[in-house]
Amino acid sequence: MKILLVGSLNTIFIYSYADYFLGKGYDVFILNTSTIVDINSTRYDGTNLYKMQLSCTTKYGTIKKIISTFKLDTINVFWWFYSLLFERKSLSQDKYLQVEELLLNNSFDLAFCFWGTSLRKEILALKTVIKSRKLNLKIVLSVSTYPVRYNVPKKKNLSWYFLKKDKAYFELCDGLILSGELMKSVIVDYLGFTGDYILFKDFLPTKYFAENIAESRSDLIFLGNVRFNERTIDNVTQQLIDIADNGIRVWIQEPCNVKHPNINTFKPFTLQEISSGKLGGFLNNFKASVVLYNKVDNLRMGTTFPTRFALATLGRHDIFIPKGVFDTLEGLNENVSTYNDIPDLVNRYTSSESFIDDIEYFSLDGQTNSNIFDSFIKRILANNQ
Repeated sequence: MKILLVGSLNTIFIYSYADYFLGKGYDVFILNTSTIVDINSTRYDGTNLYKMQLSCTTKYGTIKKIISTFKLDTINVFWWFYSLLFERKSLSQDKYLQVEELLLNNSFDLAFCFWGTSLRKEILALKTVIKSRKLNLKIVLSVSTYPVRYNVPKKKNLSWYFLKKDKAYFELCDGLILSGELMKSVIVDYLGFTGDYILFKDFLPTKYFAENIAESRSDLIFLGNVRFNERTIDNVTQQLIDIADNGIRVWIQEPCNVKHPNINTFKPFTLQEISSGKLGGFLNNFKASVVLYNKVDNLRMGTTFPTRFALATLGRHDIFIPKGVFDTLEGLNENVSTYNDIPDLVNRYTSSESFIDDIEYFSLDGQTNSNIFDSFIKRILANNQ
């Protein structure tokens, strides 16, 4: 089977799905949409769709800081006007021709795409080429998080109307991977998606995990974004300080401006290092991980399968999440514990002694998950509609 993997190499999930498909013996080619991570710096075959930025401090990054400062990223009307006025609705002609040439020169069986609504232009181009050239190519999208921008509640109300325009985007796909029942309720039940789908989590492959359980474990680690001034939902400065004030040593990635005697930093792992198991080995030394966002409880939080959570599973230790926020994660496994507030987190962390002995449940290539995923892909490929 020939797989075209579409998405940004700036996310670990493109690596994990590439490694999964390669492990099955499939031919994998990546259409990389990142402007930060060059396909040529990885071990995969593929091409960059866009020009690489010379610095991570891009013009878009500066805009994000301004938006976050004035908390515009929490206002739905802002995002509606932003998408209407500033976002391109389709690829430029040269990029479209690049996609067309790629599809015509390769007999891909499946275009597997990842993440949310971030690939509007790319998936539209894929579908346009498929239809105009009458190609037998199926498109599957792992949604993972929805909505990406709009701040709407978990229960349907008038603000859900902002999501209506996404119906056409999802209908471009032959199949969707949805994170859970809440995501299904909005994409299938509300937007009326008519294609095939499964409820499935974007777990990581076994080789990414810590190999053994460390005999001695201590401290709490936070694996989230530390560029707190770029997105309001990522600014968890006060929560980290509150935890540290309770005598718990917390580790976060460099660079970070949070100063506290109990807050330590570590050098971030590259995605290549994560995919080779180095992060898993490092996390194995910690007692637990904590998943934090900035006091947000909305539809996005309820549907998301966060990168910071997926990475936390690699350490094979307890993972703490705020209660009532992450619907997709609650009740997932006995090692996933909820807390009501910071004092409750401190109490639960102090008494935590468990570890993930069997990683089968959390592994993309574990027998159960692999069977579910493979059956879905086969079903999509067999559908001639």
